[in-house]
Amino acid sequence: MISLIELGKIKCPRCIEDSSITKLTDNSYTCLNCSSIYPGDKNYIDFIQPNLLDDIGKEAILTWGEDLHIKEGHLKHYLGSHMDIIRNRLGRYFEEIEGDVLEAGFGIGADLVALANNPKVYSITGIDIGINAKKVANKYQNIEKLSVFRGDIQSLPFPPSRFDCIYSYGVIHHTKNPLLAAVELRRVLKDSGLAFLYVYSSHSKNFLKRFGVLIETIIINSISSFPRRLKLSICLLLTPLCWLSFTVPSFIFRSLGFYSFANKIPLNWGTTPYSILGDIKDRLLAPVNHRYSKQTFELLLNKAGLKCLDIIEDSSGIYVVATTL
Repeated sequence: MISLIELGKIKCPRCIEDSSITKLTDNSYTCLNCSSIYPGDKNYIDFIQPNLLDDIGKEAILTWGEDLHIKEGHLKHYLGSHMDIIRNRLGRYFEEIEGDVLEAGFGIGADLVALANNPKVYSITGIDIGINAKKVANKYQNIEKLSVFRGDIQSLPFPPSRFDCIYSYGVIHHTKNPLLAAVELRRVLKDSGLAFLYVYSSHSKNFLKRFGVLIETIIINSISSFPRRLKLSICLLLTPLCWLSFTVPSFIFRSLGFYSFANKIPLNWGTTPYSILGDIKDRLLAPVNHRYSKQTFELLLNKAGLKCLDIIEDSSGIYVVATTL
C-alpha cells in the first residue's frame, strides 16, 4: 500500500481542530491540540482509545471486531462484496460512485476491495471500530488507492467536506446514537456528494419478518445481562433451532415454486445449520439493534442534513442513496 495518510486530511476525533495530527514516531501519531497519542504506521492509524469507550462500543468491538470479523469461519454468508446488492437496489445512482470515497464500517474488507477496483474511485478510505481494522490494513497493503483507519463512525477523524461519496452497509443501526453517526457522515461529505446506506427494517408490512424481529428482541432482552461466554453458548444452541424454524421452511416453499414467499422468510439464504451462525451472532450479540421504517429513517437523515434521492425497502432491509440538504 502506498501511504495515503495525508496529515492535512485527517483530524483528531477528540478535538474540533482540523489538520491537528502529526507523526510522532514511526509507530505513533499525536494531536498538536490535545496531545493525544495514537498508534499507527505509514498506512494505518488507530484512533480508538479503550478507556473512553462506552459499554456499547466495547461490546461492538467484541462482537464484530474480534468474533465475526476476525474469526472468518463464522462469516460464510458475508465473505462476498455487497456491491451487487447495492447495484440491484440503487442501480441508477450506483454508477455515480467516484472520487474520494469513505467506507464507514468495513468489516472484513470485501467492499473496500470492490470499491478500490472501481476505476472512477480515486481513493478509498476505510474506517472500522474493531481490531479487524489492522488486519485489513495489513492484508490489503498493496492496494495503492486504499488507506485504513480504526475509529468510531460517531466521531470520524476527518475534516468537513472530505469525501465525494460515502458508503456504510449495516453500521448505523448498531450505534448508540444513530443520529450522531448520520450527522458525522454528513459533516465529512462534500456538498452534493452521495451517501449509500443500508440499515435494518422494522418490517412493519412483512408479518414473517416482523415475527422474527419480535423473537430476536425478546431473546436479546432476556440475555442482555448474561456473561459473554454464556451468550455465545446460547447462540450455538439456538442456531440449529433457527435453521429448522426459518431456513428449512424457506427451502420447502422454494421447492414448491413459492419463491417470493420463501424470500420473505428470515434466514432463507442459509444452507447447513451453522451457515447462519454468523447472522445469529450478528443479531443476538449486538449491543443495540435500531430498526426503521422508510419514513423514520428518512426523517433521521433529514435531521442530520441529508435528503433521500432514493429509498428502497424490501425483505432484507432499507437501502438509501442520499445527498446533502
